Amino acid sequence: MTKVCTHGRDKKLATRMLEESLRRLQIAVDFKPPAAAEMQSLRDQCRVVVADGRYELFKMTTKYDGKVGREQHHFPTTQELPL
Repeated sequence: MTKVCTHGRDKKLATRMLEESLRRLQIAVDFKPPAAAEMQSLRDQCRVVVADGRYELFKMTTKYDGKVGREQHHFPTTQELPL
């Protein structure tokens, strides 16, 4: 059984935390991956929306690059980027 540190917490809170952890663990244990056809259907539904990368700006743009990375690749600083 999992131990819960109750130092600084009341026992009711610690018990609720343990119960929630066990509930989440059971969800993970019971997980069954979707069938191949279900996965393909999901991919087909999402294809148009995810194809252009509009929701992954950190991958598709230099907007979120750090200072060192910008300097290494000769990108403009964050202050030089257009709003």
